Amino acid sequence: MSNFLRKNITMPRVCTRRILIGDVDSAGIAFTGRLVAIAMEVLEQGLAAAGLDWAALLRTGRYSAPMVHLEADFLRPLRHGEQIYGDLICERIGESSYTCRVDLIAPDSAAVAASVRFIAACVDGRAFTAVPVPSEFRAALESLLPRT
Repeated sequence: MSNFLRKNITMPRVCTRRILIGDVDSAGIAFTGRLVAIAMEVLEQGLAAAGLDWAALLRTGRYSAPMVHLEADFLRPLRHGEQIYGDLICERIGESSYTCRVDLIAPDSAAVAASVRFIAACVDGRAFTAVPVPSEFRAALESLLPRT
């Protein structure tokens, strides 16, 4: 989205989170690595809200979902103490991979402060070869597809 304003897309508001002291650098600004980690927290909470216990699925050892691509845009500093919203949308579900985007939004603005997009592959947990997206994972992802 060129201007990073959310238009005509209903995204599930997954969580509200405060930017903590461990998320920021000495200038009090959230640093890149922590924003990616926060985006992963939003993903896990969003999948849980969609009915998928990701940890339980991974513990079976049958499947894994490693990230194979990650990109992020940081558009506005997020500062220590700010409350942010984490919004999650599934942009694409392929045969053996999926693409999700997490937008981190400061409540005082409709603009996205940071947007993290990632692609994950679904692989056999033992052979580490590509497998179709498991049905329970696919169902959760489908509930996160855009609704216009």
